[in-house]
Amino acid sequence: MTHRLLLAATSALLLHLSNSFSALATFPKTFNPKFFPHAPYIPPSPLLKNQHIQTIGGAFFRDPPPVPSNYIKKRERVNTPDSDFFHVDILRPSTPKTNPKIAVILHGLESTSTSPLCKSLSSSFIDSGIDEIHCICFRGCSGVPNLTPGAYHLGFTSDLKLYLNSLPQSSEKYLSAFSLGANVILKCLGELGQDAIKLNVKAASLLCVPFDCTLCQPKLDASGFNKNVYSRNFLKTLIQKTELQYYNGLMEGVDGFDIERVRRCTTIGEFDNSVVAPIYNFSNKQDYYRQSSCLQYLEDVEIPFLVINANDDPFFDKDCYVDENDYEMMKAIYTEEGGHCGYLGGWAEETMGDFFKWVNLQE
Repeated sequence: MTHRLLLAATSALLLHLSNSFSALATFPKTFNPKFFPHAPYIPPSPLLKNQHIQTIGGAFFRDPPPVPSNYIKKRERVNTPDSDFFHVDILRPSTPKTNPKIAVILHGLESTSTSPLCKSLSSSFIDSGIDEIHCICFRGCSGVPNLTPGAYHLGFTSDLKLYLNSLPQSSEKYLSAFSLGANVILKCLGELGQDAIKLNVKAASLLCVPFDCTLCQPKLDASGFNKNVYSRNFLKTLIQKTELQYYNGLMEGVDGFDIERVRRCTTIGEFDNSVVAPIYNFSNKQDYYRQSSCLQYLEDVEIPFLVINANDDPFFDKDCYVDENDYEMMKAIYTEEGGHCGYLGGWAEETMGDFFKWVNLQE
C-alpha cells in the first residue's frame, strides 16, 4: 500500500514538473537591462573634457565612418492625416532582406538626418547587425517647408506612431534618438505601453534625455554662454521658419499668435510661449513642458531602453536625472563628461549600438 502511494505521489510530482517546464518554455526569455555590460567613457584627450568643447565639437567635428558600399539611400515622403508630411531618409542594402531589422532614428531640435551624429549612429547600428536605417526628419527639418502651422515639439509623437504602424509587423524595430528626439521616443513608448511589443519594437537607445523639461529649459536659456550661443543658434532657424509660415498665411486663425512677439524672442522659453503654446493649445510654456516631459511616461515603457546622459551637459539640470532602479526596463549610464551630444571619440554611438546587439542576444 505504501509502495502504491509513493508511486502515485511520484507520478503526480513528475506530471506537475512536466507541466511546469512546458509552461516555462512558452514564456519569452526575460532579462534585466541593468546587466548590460559597457566600457566607461574616457575623453580622447584631457583637452576635450570641457562641456562646451564637447558639445560644439560633437556638432561640428564628429567624423562619421562611411556607409558600407553595398548600401543605397532613399528618401520617402510620408503624408499625415492633417494634410501635412514628413520625410524619412532610408539606408538599406542594395539587396533588401525579407524581414529586416530596422533602426528608426529621430534627431534633436533643428537638426536633421544628415547631421554627423545621425550618420555616426547609422554606421554604428549597421555594425551591430541592424539591416536598415530609417531616419525620420521632423516636419520642416528635411529642407522642405511643411504645410501646417508649427512642425514638431518635445511631445509630438503622432508622426512617429504613424510611421511605426506603417512598417511591416514582422520586422524587428529598434528606436534611437538624441535630445528632443529622445524625449519624443520615450513619451511615445510610454503612450504605447504593450502596443510597442505588438509593433515588434525590441529596444531603444537614447542619448541626452531631458527627462523634466521644466527643469531643463531655464538651464538652456541661462544668461551668458548658453543664451548667447546655444539659444541664439536654435532661434535663428526657428524664427526663420515661423516667419515663412506667417508669410504663407499658415498662422491665420491661430489664437494668441503675434508675429512681432516672435521676432522679439531672445530665448527658447519665449519662443515656446509665443509659437509652440498657441499652435498646439498649451496654456503657456510651463504647461507645454509639463505635458510633454517623458518623465511621467517612463513607468509605462514595456521594452528595454538605454539612456546615456552626461553630468556636465550644459543644456540640462542634473536634478532631472532619474534613478534606473525606479524603472524596470531602464539602463542608465551617467558619465562625468560628455557635454550635450558630444562624447567625442565615438563611444556613445558604439555603446548605443552594442545595447541593440546585447538585447538581440538575450532572446
